[in-house]
Amino acid sequence: EDTPMRYYNLAVKCAKAQNEGKMDEYINAAIELANKMGVKVCDCYKQWKKLSETQDVTYLLANRINHPTKEMHELFASKLYELIMGDAAAANEGSSTMFSGK
Repeated sequence: EDTPMRYYNLAVKCAKAQNEGKMDEYINAAIELANKMGVKVCDCYKQWKKLSETQDVTYLLANRINHPTKEMHELFASKLYELIMGDAAAANEGSSTMFSGK
């Protein structure tokens, strides 16, 4: 059932996991495994943590709980594009990669 209290409880659980370092543990374990397997990682969580040092990142969540805004999706898509395309991404620096068809 979709009730305000259900969403409140979900928000509390998500905040607790974040504030107690559970997300850090999860991400660090995933990155460690990827590194062992030779898989590149697009670490958008690092970007998120950096932003959280200077601003309340709650407002970068569309539902204020756990889903990024359109602008954050664009940041993550750009970082993934840079990881995959490497030098080709640098040639397009300054332009959005979201709908460029590249």
